[in-house]
Amino acid sequence: RRGAEAGRGAILANYDEQSRGRILGRGAGGDLTILLDEVSEKAILDSLRRDLGEDSFVFVSEELGETRVNGDEPRPVVICDPLDGSHNAQVGIPLSTLSLAVLGVRKAMRPSQKRHFRDVDVAMVRSIMTDDEFVALKGRGAYHNGKELMKAEASDRLERIETLGIECSDIDLFKELVAGLTKKRVNKLRALGSVAMS
Repeated sequence: RRGAEAGRGAILANYDEQSRGRILGRGAGGDLTILLDEVSEKAILDSLRRDLGEDSFVFVSEELGETRVNGDEPRPVVICDPLDGSHNAQVGIPLSTLSLAVLGVRKAMRPSQKRHFRDVDVAMVRSIMTDDEFVALKGRGAYHNGKELMKAEASDRLERIETLGIECSDIDLFKELVAGLTKKRVNKLRALGSVAMS
């Protein structure tokens, strides 16, 4: 939470018309890195290093790539998207998030070990503009601002999806994805421009 708050604070401190559109180059993931991506990533990483100690975790981010650590002893892996919805932020659409996931808390993971979604122990999505927080804890449920979301058994009884969020930047692929959806299966469809928020 402290890392997420640090990243959010850094974004908000630089969220003016001139700064939010400033492109710095390409990140390790290949996407354009804007100033807001970089200041958020640095604030999150600095916060984690202060709280957890240098070299006590592996940090993987869309901009920076993966930090190098000394040795191959087991340690947690923190996966970070410091600003999801960068385009929204660039043009002033107030729908963006930052996301963090931690692997290797329950089951020790070596830095060289292959990682899978099933290894995620805790994940957080934080809305930049509204400060809403979504947290999922493996085996313990999902929460919105500390309140437990619907239990899995209840969701199994739903006849249709109330709101389905779809994120796709390819218009032709988007048409294929939605072609099979009907009002019987989905009540509302939203495309927000932030995968994590959707």
